Amino acid sequence: MTLLSVWLMIGNQIFLFIIADMFSSLFAIANTVNPSKDSQKKKLTNFRDSSSSFTDTEKFVEEILDKTSAIIFAEIKEENIKQHGEQLGGVVSETIRKQLAMELKNLATIFKNTAYTEGFHAGTYIRPKHM
Repeated sequence: MTLLSVWLMIGNQIFLFIIADMFSSLFAIANTVNPSKDSQKKKLTNFRDSSSSFTDTEKFVEEILDKTSAIIFAEIKEENIKQHGEQLGGVVSETIRKQLAMELKNLATIFKNTAYTEGFHAGTYIRPKHM
């Protein structure tokens, strides 16, 4: 399993993202389930297509950094610098917090659920020998 940690400082708060390369196993588990309806197959395919960056940690980190950078560049304009002056860092930090909070919360939930699924999967298939 590949682990990648990313430190991100926003304002005076530091965030640590630990990204594990476990999503490929999750998709392998999901593919073994044979849904009974075509709509369920479409949902799984759409989820996999929309979150393909989860399987590659570098792409995933780049996606987070690209979104954060886009927000920063959108907020740092000449008019905002004149309007907010020295308070611009706080304004940019609050904007990032508002725009990325829900998305990062959802990603953290996906990581938590994936880790739980991986542990459950390992526990059901790897049993210790009883003496």
